[in-house]
Parts: sequence; C-alpha cells; structure tokens
Amino acid sequence: PALRSIVPLLDHNGPTTVEIEPQPNLHYSVSIAPVCSSDAKELGRVVVFRDISAMKQLERQERERVRSVFRRYVSPQVAERLLSAGSDFGAPTERTVAVLFADMRGFTTLTEQIDARVLVERILNRYFTAMTDALYAYDGTIDKFLGDGLIGVFGSPIAHPDDPQRVVLAAVAMQQAFAQLARVWQEELSLRIGMGIGISYGSAVVGNIGSEQRQDYTLIGDVVNTASRLCGIAQAGQIIVSANLVHALRGQSPYTLRELGATRLKGKQEEHLIYEVVIDQPASFAQQV
Repeated sequence: PALRSIVPLLDHNGPTTVEIEPQPNLHYSVSIAPVCSSDAKELGRVVVFRDISAMKQLERQERERVRSVFRRYVSPQVAERLLSAGSDFGAPTERTVAVLFADMRGFTTLTEQIDARVLVERILNRYFTAMTDALYAYDGTIDKFLGDGLIGVFGSPIAHPDDPQRVVLAAVAMQQAFAQLARVWQEELSLRIGMGIGISYGSAVVGNIGSEQRQDYTLIGDVVNTASRLCGIAQAGQIIVSANLVHALRGQSPYTLRELGATRLKGKQEEHLIYEVVIDQPASFAQQV
C-alpha cells in the first residue's frame, strides 16, 4: 500500500517530501529526489522511507492531553476550535472580558446541618453540573470552582462580538437552572438555598499564571475584584451588573436592566453605579437602558 501511494508522486519535478498513512497507525515520511549524472541528465529517482509512526503516536497523545486541559475550562465545541486554530492557549495576554461570580447563600450553615457526603453528591455536584451547562451553552469559560461558587469568563480564550449579551443570557440561565435545583432540594432535603450573581466587564490579564511547579489558567485584574464585590451584595436569585457591562451592551441587553443607583463596594475608593437584571422581563433592544 505504501508503494502504491507514492507512484503518483514520482512524476513530480524536483525533490519532494510527503507524509503518508498506508494503514491505520502506520505513518511514513517519504522523500523523493532525482538522481542526475555529471552532465545534469536525470538518471532516475531515489525514494527514502522513514517510519514516523512512533512520533505520530506521541503527537496524538499530546493532542489528547491538550484537549483534556481545554475541556477543564471550555465546552467541547470551543476546545475543538482552539485545537483546530492551533491557539497558544496558555500565554498570558491582556483581554477585554466579562467576569461572572456566582455563589450560594447560606452555604456555611449547610455544612453544619448535613452530612458531607450528602453535601457533595446531592448538592454541590448537581449545582456545578447545572451551572457549567448554562455557561457552556453560551461559550463561557469556567475559571474555577470556589467551594460553594464559581467564576465564569466571557471573552477568553475565544472572544465573540456579543460577549456582553452572552454573559447576561448565561447568568439568567444559571438562575433559572438553580431555581429548579432549589425546588428539588426543598422537597428532598427540606433545605432552602439561594444563589447570587455579580458581573463586571473590563480588562484583565488572562493565561497560565503560577509557579513552575503548578499553574492555573486564570485571570488577574480589577474586573475580577469588582465582579466578586457585586456578587457579594447580590441577594438570592439576583443578578447585579456593573455600569461598565451596561455600557458595553450598548442598549442591546436581552433582559431589562433596572438601575439600583451608586454604591460603595468593599475595597473601592469611588462609588459604582450598579444595575439589576430583571429575569422575568426579556426585553427588545429598543427598551434598554
């Protein structure tokens, strides 16, 4: 099979090198070059086969390793797009991103009331699965889980022109999914659990950050701190967003935004104008703030 596959290449003028796969898991690098006499007359062709199957196997293993790393943070579809594009996934770069913080209300009390195994299997695992599904549905990235919460990112590693809209849609989907879980927990465990969400928009350095021994794909910047503070003031079932995100939406929020006024966030010198996403009021673009 290998010889038959190179016959068409023998008519190629000049030297050439190609890779062929005559059968699964068998790869050759084939070099073809003319052999000439002293007066430059072509006498024939020389063909050199080099078995590169082991190298290709290592490449496949590395690709699978990178794919598994990608899928820790993004949906399978985004992971495949990154691999196809050959993106430098981990290099720290400055990006404009929307950052979403979400965490449960009353989680500390929960840990004192119920068995740890029940807490993990029937609450946290369900919670993180549902929240991840909601984020992935809009091509969001999971930055990390935080015990009873998580950080989501829109705008990295793949940016979309409508990332501000996507983060709002994802936040609403998360609250709706959480409401369904809360009803189940109320029925099964007699627990009343809520979740607050805060969203900010701005610049951050995104990439692999850490030591030589351990690195995480994460982001650093004031936008992260602001999202955390907004989440901290959000009540159960509420989504609080920054004025920066509202400006980025440019009057095209998929849900009505209600101004809550200026407030001072912990650790910030200046007051921040904040808004609430009105979950039960999908809005046409003409109705926006």
